[in-house]
Amino acid sequence: MSEEIDLKKLLDSCKELGKKNVKEIMSTSVTTLKENGSFIKFAANIELHHYLAFPVVNDENEIVGIVSQTDLLKLVLVTGVAGKRMLIEEESFLAGTSIKAIMHTPAVTITPEDTIDKAAKIMFEHGIQSIPVVENKHITGIISRRDIIFEIIRTIWEK
Repeated sequence: MSEEIDLKKLLDSCKELGKKNVKEIMSTSVTTLKENGSFIKFAANIELHHYLAFPVVNDENEIVGIVSQTDLLKLVLVTGVAGKRMLIEEESFLAGTSIKAIMHTPAVTITPEDTIDKAAKIMFEHGIQSIPVVENKHITGIISRRDIIFEIIRTIWEK
C-alpha cells in the first residue's frame, strides 16, 4: 500500500515538473556550429563535447538548422561497403564539406517559456534527444532528455 502512495506522490511530482518552464532546467552553455563550418569541425566537436546534436547558426548567430550524430552515421551507411544510398543522397555528404550540406532544416525549437511537458512531447514525437531553446531566432539554451531525466531523479531523491 505504501508503494502505491509513493508512486502517486512521484506521479504528482512529475506532473508538477511538467508545468515548469523550459528555462528553469535548460542548459545555457550551448556549443553551436556555423553553417559554413567544416564537417571535420563537426566530428571534432562530437569527440570533444560528447553531445548528440549541435544547433547550426548563420553569420548573424541565428539558428538555421541542427546537425546530429545520426548524420554522421548516415555518412557511414551511405559510403559503407554495400555502397547503398540510405535516407539521403550520397552527393550531399561528398559534394561539399560544409555543415550546411548535411544539417536538418528547419531545426525543431522551443521557447524558454514553453513547458517541460511540451519539450518532452516534442522529443518523443520527433525522436530527438535535445531541442534548442530560441528567442527571436537566437539560441538562449538547449534542453535535453538528460536534463528532464535528471530533474525527475532529483525529484525522487527529494521525496
